[in-house]
Amino acid sequence: MKTSPPFVQAFRMAITTSFVIFTMLVSILALSCAKNEPLSEHPTIALSPAAAEFGDISADDPIAFHEVSLTIANKGKEALHIDGIEMPEGFSYNLIPARQIIEGGEKAILRISMDCRRFSAPVSETAYIKSNAPDQPRMPVALTANILKDKFAVVSGSEGPDIEFDHRAFDFGPISRSQMVEHQFPFRNTGQKPLKILGIETMCMCVTAYTTKIEVAPGETAAIVARVEPWKYDGVAPWKTLSIATNDPNEPIVNVSVAGAIVDDAVLEPNVVLLPNIRQGQGAQAQVKLLQRGSQELVIKRIDSSSPKMSATFEPLEGDEIGYLVNIAVSPDMPKGKFEEVITVFTNYSDYSRNAQQGTHGDIYKDYSRMLLPIRGSVSGAVTVSPDRINFGSCAPGVSVKRKLIVSAASGAEVQVSVDDPVFRAVQSLAEPGKYEIVVEFLPQPPEREINAELLITTEDAHLKIPIFAVVKQVS
Repeated sequence: MKTSPPFVQAFRMAITTSFVIFTMLVSILALSCAKNEPLSEHPTIALSPAAAEFGDISADDPIAFHEVSLTIANKGKEALHIDGIEMPEGFSYNLIPARQIIEGGEKAILRISMDCRRFSAPVSETAYIKSNAPDQPRMPVALTANILKDKFAVVSGSEGPDIEFDHRAFDFGPISRSQMVEHQFPFRNTGQKPLKILGIETMCMCVTAYTTKIEVAPGETAAIVARVEPWKYDGVAPWKTLSIATNDPNEPIVNVSVAGAIVDDAVLEPNVVLLPNIRQGQGAQAQVKLLQRGSQELVIKRIDSSSPKMSATFEPLEGDEIGYLVNIAVSPDMPKGKFEEVITVFTNYSDYSRNAQQGTHGDIYKDYSRMLLPIRGSVSGAVTVSPDRINFGSCAPGVSVKRKLIVSAASGAEVQVSVDDPVFRAVQSLAEPGKYEIVVEFLPQPPEREINAELLITTEDAHLKIPIFAVVKQVS
């Protein structure tokens, strides 16, 4: 076999290597461009994949429901509002996370479920996603499936199973956040064949359900038991639907619903304390109510503070309200600057956040055993000045201009003022105890120039420098 000269082999290798490197660079560039795809100004909906294809469904497949997941992306900067999703008969959907707003650049999962028992021939339907996207306010989504042959032998009329509920909705009324409640939906099989409960789907982690019988003979009764755990729901008025799959040819999917008004066991009013502009050395006080809203008696065990410069005491409320008055005190020794601290109120209530296992959908479990009260504020210096700088702007020579400041001294100490440039003159007067009015006069003299000076404010425990700016310029 004839061998190519070494320089030819080297040339071929260089060409091959260059091509490989070029291909990699193009791929990296394409991927980078895809990741950094600019967002449009308005909400823009994008779906991936563009259609829900369920594929071939065999008659031997024991699964009655098939699912396909699609990704809804907002390619715009403004929030995308999903106003509704229209599904043809035999299809249902679930949006994950269960919210109707998708922020700019974010995504959500649209899970579409098909009840195969309703179809005996190839399926070609269309769903529609309604949103505030101006370009596609009603986006079509193709739904396709190939049913190879009749999947279920359906018995029509009263010859088959027939599910009949006593009622299909129940309102619990007020529910304590820590109180688990249950309700039974009785049903009867009024048909001539055994009724089967194939599955139960709920819309919320706070609701679980089960059937007392999986198979119900003709004429027999059973019940769907709905259990609500309110501490898993971060809202106040849930109305939740349970979808029950059966082998009833007339009602393969039966919906029942539960409702209620969730009442917090205890609430802090207000739930955040703001203490802006605390004067250094003076401290501050605030009061908060801890109110009992549930039926269980509320008892405060103790109160802790995240800062040694902050403390809290409590006393029972008087009058018709049930609960406690929490007195918060910020020490005069609190350092100057902004602060964010937390008061923790420990009660006799159970900690449901520990009793319940955290879910995967960001479930929020209320914890009334330790209620957190954020305290936010700021401590200013012993002397405050407003405004904190003086700007005379452009002034003509020989024309006097004045500016005024207010100086507040926490200790009420005497304030002394002076200016480090003789073209300015400062005069102080006592407006009220601890508060001084200072008038700074500018006596502009030629030549034209910019002037930067400082107003010096002095007390026993503070020395402040206030910048002064002025321009001497002949005004035409």
